[in-house]
Amino acid sequence: MRPLSIVLLAMLFLSPAARAGDDCKGETQSEMNMCAEHKFEKADKAMNERYTKLMKRLDRDDQGKLRDAQRAWISYRDKVCDFETSGLGSVRPMIFAGCMTMLTELHIRYLDSQLTCEEGDLSCRGWVGNKN
Repeated sequence: MRPLSIVLLAMLFLSPAARAGDDCKGETQSEMNMCAEHKFEKADKAMNERYTKLMKRLDRDDQGKLRDAQRAWISYRDKVCDFETSGLGSVRPMIFAGCMTMLTELHIRYLDSQLTCEEGDLSCRGWVGNKN
């Protein structure tokens, strides 16, 4: 399964359709690596904005729990992407950044769900007025 995920990520980043919407154009491997890193940086910034917003809604105890969970999740993300890209050559930075971006975007969805849930949703800690 691992080689398949690497191939799919490579196809995504190398396809002209995928690159057409990019805010950077890469022709060389180095340029494509930098473009993928730029995409990750944008996703990471968006994730941190959501995280900060959610932290402001929580009491002190829940802030500590979210901080611990976020640190564990970041460690998990980094290790998964390191595993997925081990042994690759010059394409590794691009595939690694793509993996980091993909997982970060999934985590953004989770944080967004915590920020937009309905009052009374017991699985949600982020609704305004939550006193659980």
